Order: sequence, then C-alpha cells, then structure tokens
Amino acid sequence: MILIAYSGSSKADWVLQSDCTKIAFQTIGMNPFLFSERDVVKVLQQNPGVQRYQDEVKEVYFFGAGCLNPDRRERISNALSMIFTYAFISVEQDILGVSYATCGTNKGFSCILGTGSNSAYFDGLDAYPSKNGLGYILGDEGSAVYFGKKLIKDFLYGTMPTRLRKAFFDTYRLNKEDVVKYIYRKNMANVYLGSFAPFMSEYLDSVYITDLLYVGFDEFIKMNIQCDFCSTL
Repeated sequence: MILIAYSGSSKADWVLQSDCTKIAFQTIGMNPFLFSERDVVKVLQQNPGVQRYQDEVKEVYFFGAGCLNPDRRERISNALSMIFTYAFISVEQDILGVSYATCGTNKGFSCILGTGSNSAYFDGLDAYPSKNGLGYILGDEGSAVYFGKKLIKDFLYGTMPTRLRKAFFDTYRLNKEDVVKYIYRKNMANVYLGSFAPFMSEYLDSVYITDLLYVGFDEFIKMNIQCDFCSTL
C-alpha cells in the first residue's frame, strides 16, 4: 500500500492506494516551520484511516509546505517513520509535488496559491522554485494570507465599503484586540490570516473584491513569474 500526501499550512490531503483500496482523507496542514515531530505524530495517531492501515503501508511520499531544507524534511520524515514503521519514507517540498501533478514529465511552470504562494520552473525531472518565495510576512503575493491581510487592514482602517464591512463584522466579529492577539501572540498567524480569504467568494459581485483579486494575482505573476524566471529562460 502506498500513501501520498500533499500538505499546505492549513490542510493536508492524503491518499492511501493499493490494488483494491483507495482511501482519501484530510488532516490539518503540517508545516515543519510550525510543527514539531511530536505534533505530526499526534495528528496522525488521531486519524482512524491511518490507524487501520499503518502497518500495511510500504511507501510514503509526502510533499509539504516548509520542507525546504534537509533539517525540515527530516522533522517530517522522523515523525512519519514513527507511524509507518515498515515503510520507505520520502519527503519533498510541496512545489515538487505540484510540478509532478501539473506537468507530468513535460517542462512547464507550476504555481501554488493556497494559504501561501509559490512557483517553480519544472524541467521534466526537477523543480526550480522561485527565488522570491519570502513567506507570509514579506511575500506570498496572491495567497490567502495576502488577501486576508488586505481584508483585515481595510476593515480595521474603515476603508472597506460599508456593505462589506458590515458583512465582514457579522461573519467574524473582529476587533483590533482580537487581531493583535492572534497575529502577534499566538502561533500559526499565517493560517489565521488566510482564514479570512473565503469571505471574498461570497462577494465577487463587488468591485472592491474584484479589484483586490486583480491586484493580488497581478502582483503574484510579476514577482514570481516575470521577475524570477523570464530572464533565465
């Protein structure tokens, strides 16, 4: 049995595959910048699908956000090895899994627009990530975090259109103290910020929302595609 996982910062999608079984499930995301080995083990131990099949899994392929260097990948690999004791474990960064999924063995660009954002050029074998992947504080253009920050700032500054500002308050019941507490005093601020982006899908008829989307995606393309790759191709 083979287990394949793609993990962002907010959620992880898993597929267990054998000749006669295919099981898909989700867990919270397991970014090694935010999760310890113990955290990863705890999440998996609490999943019924994992518990049922963990001794039958022979190969695990994990593609995750934050798995940029050997130390971070080792953190995830060690945790997976504690659960899947009879399995070969492979841990790679998320953009490589995305490249496999979108390009197969062909050359091309692959992009991630999730809680965070990233892009890579894939040559058919390896992925070469954008040099501009600076994370949610300095980068992540066009991501859920990017739009969440825009929404919160405009709401708190009072520059969001009145109709949307009322709807935003009715949905989240936010105030400045809550925002400061979650962003500056708690862990996983990026996941918190990204949780506000789904609000936009409810109000796509608003010029304010469509303008935010246009600016955010345009900035993503300029910073992660045009600036980073075109001069090298």
